[in-house]
Amino acid sequence: MIGSLSKARTLTRWLAVFLCCLLGCQPASDVSEEEHESHEHFPPHWPHTIFKASDRLNELISSSGSASPTDPTTPYQEFVDLVGWLPILAADSDLDRATFDRIDAACIEVQSKWQSSPTQDIQILTNDPKVRELNTWLADICRQEQDRIQKLFSNP
Repeated sequence: MIGSLSKARTLTRWLAVFLCCLLGCQPASDVSEEEHESHEHFPPHWPHTIFKASDRLNELISSSGSASPTDPTTPYQEFVDLVGWLPILAADSDLDRATFDRIDAACIEVQSKWQSSPTQDIQILTNDPKVRELNTWLADICRQEQDRIQKLFSNP
């Protein structure tokens, strides 16, 4: 009697595991791929890579804050977001630890400066010497990294 009860429990457990696996692997037919991707919660001005962030930061500084034609975010907010995202994007790249630390420290310094004297004027932000320095060496870092990547793929 005890042996058959143990077999029944084991069979029930395996059946439950099988059903969970089977039901858990079914695609949701009412959710499109676009809807699924929209749940990623990335704003439209999310740059995806450190290279794109560097390019957009340079555009904002060069043009003193021209808005993106496809994004309703203000140039000020986009600029602040970009500086906040740089360490995340740097960590998600192949940059070495020392370079990441340098980017992270520079962004923290720039952000703390903004917090001590908040302004909504992007021209004041983009004319800040620390911001311009960050922009210059970030562009250099990205250029060096792109050269390094290109060399990796060009040499057999």
